[in-house]
Amino acid sequence: MAHNDFKRYIWLIELLNRVDGASFADINDAWQDDPLLNPLGEPLPVRTFYNHIKAIKEIFDLEITQSKRDRKYRVSNYYGRVQEEIVSYLSLNATINRYKDLRGRVLGEEEPLVDQHCLQLLCQAMHEGKQVRLGYRKYGERCSRARTLSPYCLKIFKRRWYLLAKEGDSLKTFALDDRTTGIEMLDKNSDYAEGFDAEAFFRDTFGILKSPARNVIIKAYGHEADYWRSSPVHPSQQEIETENDYAVFSLKVGTDAWDFVQELLSRGDRIEVLKPQSLRKEMALCIEKMRRRYRSTELEA
Repeated sequence: MAHNDFKRYIWLIELLNRVDGASFADINDAWQDDPLLNPLGEPLPVRTFYNHIKAIKEIFDLEITQSKRDRKYRVSNYYGRVQEEIVSYLSLNATINRYKDLRGRVLGEEEPLVDQHCLQLLCQAMHEGKQVRLGYRKYGERCSRARTLSPYCLKIFKRRWYLLAKEGDSLKTFALDDRTTGIEMLDKNSDYAEGFDAEAFFRDTFGILKSPARNVIIKAYGHEADYWRSSPVHPSQQEIETENDYAVFSLKVGTDAWDFVQELLSRGDRIEVLKPQSLRKEMALCIEKMRRRYRSTELEA
């Protein structure tokens, strides 16, 4: 596949995502007005257009279809968040390359490295129904040890990849970062439960650690309420009270996971846990420990 062809595929996806559908005439006009990919301003042959649609389906598993209602072409399917993020990243990268003077002015977030071979082998093992042997060293341990696992699913949380797998009789979570020291696929059938629903398994979970779901009531002060509206902390989140200087939100989420407490603590004094009382008490204890540490720092100064 030619490098320029790949750029054209990204260009077409980006164009259709940017507008609410486009006719072939609209796409052809945009193509002729693109000086970087089409410096001679040549028209887009219909055959080339359909070849691009076919290639996009093969490479990205995205279908571009024409609506019978308005005869416009649209990207008609996104199967998941990961697929959307990949396409979004490629589109942004193409935009930065288009405007080369923006290099160094569009900054991304650094991500922990993940071994692509590890992800690919896990996907292959899940597809073929095989077990894997994973070298794994938990934080706090000096040496790694081999774990024989039946992989169930992969999940991203806060830009890190995690594996949910069965070890013995238990489902456990493994971080695919520097704790992973090696992986191989075994010629042994996976102990995978047919019909397992990964989305249902994590539905009430914040992050990757499973814990019983509880009804949580959070009061967000000032502009923090706007952040909660624009970027919900959890899919179950609902706004149940709205005032000028605060809003109250309800969630149904597992509160025993430390990740959830960390998320709430990161909001500082802009939020207050109203219920349950046990979570409110845990927050208060964490805040008190922080206060003591900073008090000793003040005394030393």
